[in-house]
Amino acid sequence: MLWLATPLGLAAQQPFTNLDFESSPLPHLVTGGYSGGFVSANDAFPGWTAWATNQVMEVVGYHRWFGYGGEVYMANNDINVTQNFGYFTPALVPRYADDCSLSQIGTVPINAQLLKFDTLNVDVPGSFTVSFDGSALSPVLVSVGVYSFGTYAADISAFAGRTGELRFTATAVPDTDTWPFFVAGLDNIAFESVPEPPAWAVLGLGAFALAFQMQRKRRFEHRASGKPRSASST
Repeated sequence: MLWLATPLGLAAQQPFTNLDFESSPLPHLVTGGYSGGFVSANDAFPGWTAWATNQVMEVVGYHRWFGYGGEVYMANNDINVTQNFGYFTPALVPRYADDCSLSQIGTVPINAQLLKFDTLNVDVPGSFTVSFDGSALSPVLVSVGVYSFGTYAADISAFAGRTGELRFTATAVPDTDTWPFFVAGLDNIAFESVPEPPAWAVLGLGAFALAFQMQRKRRFEHRASGKPRSASST
């Protein structure tokens, strides 16, 4: 049964999809304000599962004002935001006692070193968490971009090649008198690796080293022979 190991191993690989959230078939709204309604979660977030606390959300809001409980909704970006984040950006909106999450099961690329993503409004400690296969990651802010979005990066190398659940969670804050309302945007998720030198560059360095070594050898043999150097060798 050893011959089954390779096909089964390949079948277990499940690349993450729709990491920029642009795979949605939803129409692009052109009206201003929060003029949308409710849509299927599968249409809003292909490949992802939306959660309100521990309940899977079958329906989510699309470009509408937020409700009173925790929810995940899809925003239709205006033309200025579209230039940086595409048409769609999900928002996680915890309210009162409800956390909100987006999760997906997939395989971390074998050479992945970092998990990077853009988000906003997560400067309150504990308000936004990221985990893989149940293990908390520790993202740090690496740059501040447009529209209050910041780019965060977390070390994912310990999970390279592993299949598990990647989850982004906006956490409800108990003190509703001081912070009853919170929105965490999310976009441009990517796995990054330390780039390997291209094969042609390695071969080029090898050829250069070999030529340099041969040149040194010829000069050494010439000096050992005691012959004067010709004009062509200068």
